[in-house]
Amino acid sequence: MEVDSTSSSSSSDEECEDQHDSTAYIHTATIRLSVGSEEVAKTVSEVIKIDKEPARSGARRQVSYESEFVVLKIESKDPKSLSKSLANAVDMIDLSTKTIKMCDSFEKSKDNGLKRKLSGGSQA
Repeated sequence: MEVDSTSSSSSSDEECEDQHDSTAYIHTATIRLSVGSEEVAKTVSEVIKIDKEPARSGARRQVSYESEFVVLKIESKDPKSLSKSLANAVDMIDLSTKTIKMCDSFEKSKDNGLKRKLSGGSQA
């Protein structure tokens, strides 16, 4: 699976950084979530990077990967925004990981079915 990292999102980076607001991003959370493999971690982190935090959230997010872990750092101006952004990002990571695993499982079952058909056809 490939992700076009040049895609833009519906909310740009400029929207996340309100330059007229002097309130600092004083609340932070950094988490590492295991997604099973480095390949999946890379794909998930690239997918999550595409969808930026909306300006109204009052938060900003950085996503990367280390080995089999997706690393998520969220900074916010208030604890409630931090909590909501964190929950939203974890849900997106979980959904992305499940989708990748489902597609991998489908590909394996499709390949196994084709092998069975080919081996069954050669016995006749």
